[in-house]
Amino acid sequence: MLKTPGQFVGKYLTPKQKKKLSLFYKQFSLKRKSQEKLANVFVISFPKSGRTWLNLLIGVAIRTHYQLPQEDWLNVYELKAFNNRIPRILFTHDDEPHRKKPHQLQESKEKYHHKQVVFLVRDPRAIIVSWYFHRVKREKTFTGSLQEFLLDEDRGGIHSLLKFYQIWETNKQVPGGFLLVRYEDLHVNPQRELRRVLDFMGLGNIPDAVLEETITYCSFDNMQKVEAEGLFKSKKLAPKDRHDKQSFKVRQGKVDGFLEYLDESQRVYLDAQLSQYLPAIYGYEPSVSSNMMRSVSARTSQ
Repeated sequence: MLKTPGQFVGKYLTPKQKKKLSLFYKQFSLKRKSQEKLANVFVISFPKSGRTWLNLLIGVAIRTHYQLPQEDWLNVYELKAFNNRIPRILFTHDDEPHRKKPHQLQESKEKYHHKQVVFLVRDPRAIIVSWYFHRVKREKTFTGSLQEFLLDEDRGGIHSLLKFYQIWETNKQVPGGFLLVRYEDLHVNPQRELRRVLDFMGLGNIPDAVLEETITYCSFDNMQKVEAEGLFKSKKLAPKDRHDKQSFKVRQGKVDGFLEYLDESQRVYLDAQLSQYLPAIYGYEPSVSSNMMRSVSARTSQ
């Protein structure tokens, strides 16, 4: 029932189209390897962890401070060409964990030995619910219910996600620098968290006034407006259906919005997976509730 995009699309392509698509992926892979070699800072996450928001925050802050062209906000990798003080920043889903089964994930992160890594995480329960809607509404590679998706043992499910987090907890000392950023903390105090990220990247010279302006521009409502109007200048970030908010790349922007979609048995199941497999470093406790989430946010903002 669950297919990768390549399997889903390839089924309907002619041999000529398949060959062309294969060439495209080969060229993309070569370009990506070149970027990885040159990048100074990697922002790594599982999909649906708030990456687009953090990418936009960083892009707007840098372009505003250095007075760079205000277009294609999400393209931060190329900004070093404008000013050598700006690092080469590459956003990646390292090892594509959302396309693999847990045992297929790479255990070693030695390739990041001399790199800086920002590891962006989010409550796995929120990720899985959001990833379900992405599969159904955007990729259209899953046709089952949320219950079926949660129990699916194929690729990119809750077990792949938790294994990915385990691997990075084990490897956090491997990179030259490692910064853990939680989506929930970014939501509670975006200026503080953006400051942490920029300082880590060597961009501590960007003043607070720019950060305040950036956060206002990158508010959830404005991001949805920007997406609806196609101002991200990326087909990947365009809504599949402008009349269906669940098909937007920027879907909800809530910390505990996933609770609206899970029944009691689903919460118990996911809590059990977190209790057994999620390292404590990430700070996500089982038996989540709105009150618990607020208490965690309060602690992290102190």
